[in-house]
Amino acid sequence: PAQRITREYGYYFPSDVVGSSFREHLEAVLQRFCGEHCFANFTELKKLEGLKKKIQRDKELQTWAHQLQSWKRSRIQEMGGGVDALDDVESSPVSTIKVHQAMQAACKRNILNIVVEAIETLDKELMCIRIKGDGFLYNMVRYLVGSALAVVTGRLSAATLETALESSICVDLSEHLAPAHGLVLLDQSLEASEARWMSESSESAESSSDWTALSADRFLEEQLLPKIQEAWHQNAGWLSEK
Repeated sequence: PAQRITREYGYYFPSDVVGSSFREHLEAVLQRFCGEHCFANFTELKKLEGLKKKIQRDKELQTWAHQLQSWKRSRIQEMGGGVDALDDVESSPVSTIKVHQAMQAACKRNILNIVVEAIETLDKELMCIRIKGDGFLYNMVRYLVGSALAVVTGRLSAATLETALESSICVDLSEHLAPAHGLVLLDQSLEASEARWMSESSESAESSSDWTALSADRFLEEQLLPKIQEAWHQNAGWLSEK
């Protein structure tokens, strides 16, 4: 059987984006993603390689995919701009197009845990959304984070997010895709029950693992977080101006 790899991502952003009073609300919204769901509305069709091959062989799927892409393009064209122009589009992000069963099957993933924590830095406080799961789709974490923040800040209704998660109808969340500069892969590991080749009594392996973890934490604190903060300084308008 194929070995499942568990990954944990962290998404870092300035704490003043939502404020401490909204932290509980953010945590509550994020908890809706936990468990097994179809995340078809939290990724991009063009990046699902397995599904793309099926579309090439199936005319019904080709018609559906063309209809979906045409609808998304029409939302952008209403404002005559790119994805950023979607912020001002008045048309609903909820379509009348059903999520094809082939896409539903390709997009089922299991989120194991989500936590929100405060990170103290020399500059200012950051918030970190830690998301752990046994599989992630392209841009999935950025869509989850961005849409959750959009609900908390009032730019996306909770009902629309719920519709997106139910995944029976296609929903366009393009305008809520969180910037890439806040995303960090924190950890990945084989599922314990499947990693039988690893010796449980190997003290040297444990020592090496502890040293690696320490080095990774130091690299994150000294190298990555300052760069993330600088990137947010340069892109402060992503949330504040919306």
